[in-house]
Amino acid sequence: MTQDGTRPAGWSYGVVVIALLACHLCLSGCSREQPIQLLRSADPLVREEAAKVLGERREARAVPALIAALGDSEAFVRQQAARSLRRIRDPRSLGPLLRGLRDPDDWVRDACAVALGALGDARAVPGLLALLPPGGTRREDWAVVFALGECGDRRATEALVAGLRAPDPVGIKRLDYAVALGKIRDQRAVPALIAALHDPNYLTRTAAAIALGRIGDARAVSALGAALRDRDYRVRTRVAQALGRIGTPGAVAPLTLALHDPHAAVRQSAVTALAELRPACPDGLLAPLLQDPDLSVRRAAAEVLGELQDKSALTALLAVLDDPDPLLRSKSASTLGHLRREQAVSPLIRLLEEDRIPIVRAAAAAALGEIGHSDAVPPLIAALSDPDPSVTITAGWALQRLTGQPLGQDRGRWKEWQRAHYITLD
Repeated sequence: MTQDGTRPAGWSYGVVVIALLACHLCLSGCSREQPIQLLRSADPLVREEAAKVLGERREARAVPALIAALGDSEAFVRQQAARSLRRIRDPRSLGPLLRGLRDPDDWVRDACAVALGALGDARAVPGLLALLPPGGTRREDWAVVFALGECGDRRATEALVAGLRAPDPVGIKRLDYAVALGKIRDQRAVPALIAALHDPNYLTRTAAAIALGRIGDARAVSALGAALRDRDYRVRTRVAQALGRIGTPGAVAPLTLALHDPHAAVRQSAVTALAELRPACPDGLLAPLLQDPDLSVRRAAAEVLGELQDKSALTALLAVLDDPDPLLRSKSASTLGHLRREQAVSPLIRLLEEDRIPIVRAAAAAALGEIGHSDAVPPLIAALSDPDPSVTITAGWALQRLTGQPLGQDRGRWKEWQRAHYITLD
């Protein structure tokens, strides 16, 4: 089939059937040599399907035959050969794929460039850079830009920065350059990426924020803080994540403001990002988010409070043990276990005994084991009769942690131990 979607003149539908049957036979256990032999078929559709199957099998023994197929008379066969070499990722294909960058067909060149990116071999960088015009002004260079990003070689930074700064009438080309620079993680790209936070295309602004987060340069914190006022919530979400990845204390103030963003996705990202800034994140900052109108934000806050060991959140966490959402109740129970406060023991025992959802009861049992209060022993022994195995296993673990006794989930043995040896563990 040609690149414009038409079948060359004189080809019958039967040829397509034969090609598909050949593909099926190869996939269903024929000899390893058969698809390699089919690459020499007189029918180009069969050669294409054979190349495809060899790529799906990822067989290194097929590499020489696929390299030879890069010289096929039909462009779509050459393209499929390059795609299959991308899947196999064999270093032997480096030179032939570099030569494929000079193929007369655009689609073949793109496939070869993407395959070189999959190899990630720095030796491909000079050949790829030679294909970028000054300023990187052509949209069709996306595959080369992608490959340079995948190679991760800083020799490409200057050319990619030039492409990011170049005029872009289509409004999307700069996106590719920003993504590639984020993969290379060269601090020399930071000024251009900061400027790209003001790009008219929201996708480019998003990619610039992600790239700045990956590079992790503190110079970007101020610009990212300002970008938290971007008109598109998707950009603001990525900006908050980037501030968390950079991880400097200066990000606390802008992320605190983002906790009040009108869009829940931004608030959730800000909560998660603040967890990355510990110990700079102050106690008491995230506890109010347990009452956020959006469930995803409440869940994130419950989890992060445990990571931050914010003991000032105790009252707020106890309050959400009655939340209708079982996942939020279980996360809150786990966080209370991390905080290890005696005030949480009675509410957690109630949760263990009364909650209808197994994951919540299991979380309560684990939390009681972490807190280590003797009042939890009798209800944990009772929990060994729970109908859900996750609860009984967790209760057994908690009891061993509390008492040091390796009695597993045997409720009878635990009852005997309780009668004979139970002492106050406070």
